[in-house]
Amino acid sequence: MPLSEVRHQGPALRRIQQALSRDRVPHAYLFHGPDGVGKETLARGLAQLLLCERPEDVELAADQAAAVGLPRLRQGCGRCENCRLVAAETHPDFHLVYRQLHRDHPDPDVRKRKGLDLGVDVLRHFVIDKVGLTPLRGRAKVFILRNADEMNVQAQNALLKTL
Repeated sequence: MPLSEVRHQGPALRRIQQALSRDRVPHAYLFHGPDGVGKETLARGLAQLLLCERPEDVELAADQAAAVGLPRLRQGCGRCENCRLVAAETHPDFHLVYRQLHRDHPDPDVRKRKGLDLGVDVLRHFVIDKVGLTPLRGRAKVFILRNADEMNVQAQNALLKTL
């Protein structure tokens, strides 16, 4: 989803756009708030922009420009191969991590667990082991941790050390 379709996230969009305009994008963002406010939508839009081959500037409608505080947004084009792969969740440099991934873990003991939280085994296999690798297609690797508040203490500590 392109960033221009994100609603009610004006301050976050403005900060992201300012970081992009200065070529000083931080290595991690933490989006927090109640369920349903668009945190994951914003994260996916940012992922698309970071992995896009041909990012473009888009003029905003007057009401959205007022909410964001910017007349235009830089976003992914939505047409290149990388944008299509991100939208399909098949881009090799785009990783969506969530607690149910324990079912896809190579260790049978991890697969047998109930997956009530985002465990350290899942985080190590799907994030920590891949962070240090060179991006395959894009110029960056993007990891979105869905419901990071569901991480257990060991996973939180492992992620903190990785960051």
